Formats: sequence, structure tokens, C-alpha cells
Amino acid sequence: MTNFRTGVFVIIALLALVRLEAQEFKNRNLIVAGGGSLPDSVWTTFVQLAGGTGKKFLTVPQASKRETAGESIVNKLRELGANHAEILRLSDQEMARQQILNADAIWFGGGQQSLLMQRLRDA
Repeated sequence: MTNFRTGVFVIIALLALVRLEAQEFKNRNLIVAGGGSLPDSVWTTFVQLAGGTGKKFLTVPQASKRETAGESIVNKLRELGANHAEILRLSDQEMARQQILNADAIWFGGGQQSLLMQRLRDA
């Protein structure tokens, strides 16, 4: 339950970062999955709930210590036909804000949620 609450907190913090109005969140979906590799059904459901492969996908890998974090998620989405998949870049706050605003679906990668929170604060 603690991981779930941490995940929810991270989502709320990210949304506060971009200062979106609550009205923009009507009819949204949330998939909570974790604990290692995921079955293809989770990935295909994620793409379908976003509206299909033509939508814009964003991954938030900053909870990971790996330098290449996020690349495997982008690659997986592209394997499924989602050619508009990218990694959130926190080096430019305005660019990150636009990435979030323009995304149809956001995937939070695994790792240490405290590290994600620290990186969001530092951005």
C-alpha cells in the first residue's frame, strides 16, 4: 500500500508541477502495474487507453539510477507501433512542461520514488 500511495503522490506532484486545471482530467485512465517485467497485455491496454498508436506517449524514468532509463520503455512502445514516444527531459523546465501538456499518455518507470521526487524538485 505504501508503494501505491507513493505512486499516487508522484502523479499529483507532477501534475502540480505543470499547473494543469482539474477540468482537463475528466475521462482519464490510470494503470498501476509493477514488480518487474509486465505482460504484453498491460502494454497494449496502455496504448489502447491512450487512443491508439498515433497518440503521443511520454515516459518519466527519473526514479531510476540508470543513465539509459526510459529507452526500453520508448522502444517497447515503438515495437507496438507508437512512433510518437519520448522521454521526459527535466533539463529545461518549459520544455518538460510542454512535453507533459502534449502527452496523451504518460508512463512512470520503476525505481526509487524518492529519487523521482528529488529530481522533480531539482528541476
